[in-house]
Amino acid sequence: MAFASLFTLLDDITSVLDDVALMTKMAAKKTAGVVGDDLALNANQVTGVSADRELPIIWAVAKGSLVNKIILVPLALLLSFFLPAAITPLLMIGGAYLCFEGVEKLLHKFIRSDGHEEAGSPAETLDEKTKIKGAIRTDFILSAEIIIIALGVVERYDAVTQSLVMAAIGVGMTIFVYGLVGVIVKLDDLGMFLMKKDSDAAKTLGRGLIAFMPWFMRTLSVVGTLAMFLVGGGLIVHNFAPLHHFLEARHWADGLAGNIAGLVTGLVSGAIVCAVVLPLLHGPYGEDGTIQGMLEMMGIPYVGCGVLASAAGMDKQVTKVLLGAAGIATAPHVVVGPHAWKRDPEAILEACRSLTYPLFVKPARAGSSLGISKVDRPEDLAGAIEAARAVDPKVLVESGIVGREVEVAVLQGRGDDAPRVAEPGEIAMDASQGAGEFYDYETKYLAHDAVAMVCPARIGSEERALIMDTAARAFEAVGCEGLARVDFFLTDAGEAVGNEINTMPGFTPFSMYPYMWQVSGLGYTELVSELIELAVARSTDVNR
Repeated sequence: MAFASLFTLLDDITSVLDDVALMTKMAAKKTAGVVGDDLALNANQVTGVSADRELPIIWAVAKGSLVNKIILVPLALLLSFFLPAAITPLLMIGGAYLCFEGVEKLLHKFIRSDGHEEAGSPAETLDEKTKIKGAIRTDFILSAEIIIIALGVVERYDAVTQSLVMAAIGVGMTIFVYGLVGVIVKLDDLGMFLMKKDSDAAKTLGRGLIAFMPWFMRTLSVVGTLAMFLVGGGLIVHNFAPLHHFLEARHWADGLAGNIAGLVTGLVSGAIVCAVVLPLLHGPYGEDGTIQGMLEMMGIPYVGCGVLASAAGMDKQVTKVLLGAAGIATAPHVVVGPHAWKRDPEAILEACRSLTYPLFVKPARAGSSLGISKVDRPEDLAGAIEAARAVDPKVLVESGIVGREVEVAVLQGRGDDAPRVAEPGEIAMDASQGAGEFYDYETKYLAHDAVAMVCPARIGSEERALIMDTAARAFEAVGCEGLARVDFFLTDAGEAVGNEINTMPGFTPFSMYPYMWQVSGLGYTELVSELIELAVARSTDVNR
């Protein structure tokens, strides 16, 4: 019996190892293009460095690369176990980034001014530490792409197989890339060594290596750039369902036609990314006007609201002021300023006595329901304010509004047309599945079975018309452009009370904003295309 169990165990181990070997081979094939680019980039990192320092620099970068893998592999595995739905979007983002890098290389090659020096010229004054840090940063980006691609290959396998394959890919690619880089950068030294030999054959081989290396490095660079488009475009083609089905229907998804389709897709995608930025970023610096201001200064078109509207939408108090000026009702509230609470907390608590319990205490400039507390008793209010201040020193205390939470997706109109409004949706929460008392962070992101998106919202025609009209007014009151999601409380009396406006709502294919537009007849692809067209049509010479 014991022997039977042992043989069963050995059989299981053999099966796992077979899967690991097969998946590692497949993952290596999938990542080959990125590895080629990694090889070309790292081989160029030691250009202009004295011969005796080439290998020490490569060794330092290789150690940094291993640290990158140690960080990235566990993160990727955690993603696979707990958030597998994010793998496909990340693959497409990685593909788009590769395409962007490829186009950027081409632009730098053909458009740079004559006054620019080539990398590695005598004018280059970077020290070794700077070179190493730059190479490790580059490696981190490419390693992330390699790991995500490999993860896409093994995502359907068990945890043990995934872990072993990812570890094998991480270590194997590092050894392969930096071992080969070490050989490549020393080939010219080998050529010089052979030229000093007495043998004519050795001298001929040495001269051949010296003549071959510049040509080889240029070829490696071209191949690496081409690989960027092929791999990046391939990731987009295979994971963007409408495009993949289109190519399959015409038998263009495989073979030479598939490679050409991937190359063309890569070039087009890279050009689009270079032309228009889609800042799918949340929280401080991402949707508060910071990144938008940077893009404004660079004259780069981008999707979504400008600097002022982004900042106003991020600050719940400012949003209330703007909505109130437009005649849109909001919950009664008290503002707890960054310094007022420390100066005179009793005055703040006294002001809050005018509000109706339960109260909701919110950081004024945070998202994802972070730091929000429901307060049922006055004695708990001070603690809730302190908890919110830990997220943002500016805090809002609001009267609780009894009503249904209804959300509306708004899209900017063409030209001077009015904003377009999708079918309203609502959040349905099931307490038996772990939903909290309100739509808090845990309910949003952890209790997956407790929340359902319902669209169209289960409201009457008059309420629907009121919500949609008010959402359009809120969009214009805040000065939004591109897109926004406006959240309301719909009371039993049929009043639409503005809760907040989100200038960069969740935008995965499974998020509420694109879902509402899908129900309204505008698919995900068409929605993205429309947003890009709106961004391109918008002037970049005015600060919005």
